[in-house]
Amino acid sequence: MDELLKLWLDGIFLTSTPKYPQGRYVRGALIPVICDLPAARRVAGLGSHASGHFCSECLLNLRDINELDQSKWTPRWWEEHIRHTNKWLDAETEHQREKIFQEHGIRWSQLLRLPYWDPTKFVVIDSMHGFYLRMFHRHVRKVWGMDYKLMDNEGESLLGLGLDEDKIDIALHVFHHGRARDQTIAYPLERLSKEQLQFLCREYGLHYGGRKSLLIKHLSEYVSGFELY
Repeated sequence: MDELLKLWLDGIFLTSTPKYPQGRYVRGALIPVICDLPAARRVAGLGSHASGHFCSECLLNLRDINELDQSKWTPRWWEEHIRHTNKWLDAETEHQREKIFQEHGIRWSQLLRLPYWDPTKFVVIDSMHGFYLRMFHRHVRKVWGMDYKLMDNEGESLLGLGLDEDKIDIALHVFHHGRARDQTIAYPLERLSKEQLQFLCREYGLHYGGRKSLLIKHLSEYVSGFELY
């Protein structure tokens, strides 16, 4: 950081370059942070992608991750970010710092010593890990079944998510009757696997992304909607 500050505030003189043989005075800045998601969040002093404050550009909470109305994506602002990081930096105990971090998902970062650095704009989406090594990889190899380990048609079903008929039958029976087939005791949705819950959400036109708790919430709200009538 000391060297980056000097490079920005004072600059350096290059004695000779191909275009300027007599020398050239230059200044430099560190702008984008390009790395995988966990590292980017740590470097920028933000909460992880799995925390309540999961986004580096807006204030949407993790419980509302499926909100598609962009007018509700309140953007982060540099001034507000700095105010919270200063509170975190000035806190007298680790407990106070943790409380501030839990409330805002923000902590101090050494990059904030650079007067121009804006964590709300300079954390770049890591397309290599996010798309090429994750989404595309899973879709091509798992969903389409384009994998040398698989025979034709052995990829995951878009509707069944690779579940066998017995697990699908159990999921449907539990959802409709509150218990597994041939059982008299209650069988809560929490006992189903995430894949079974995803299947049920897909089956009834609900969003099937996120944690198990979110999938159960969608299914419970779906049932409650019918009970109202």
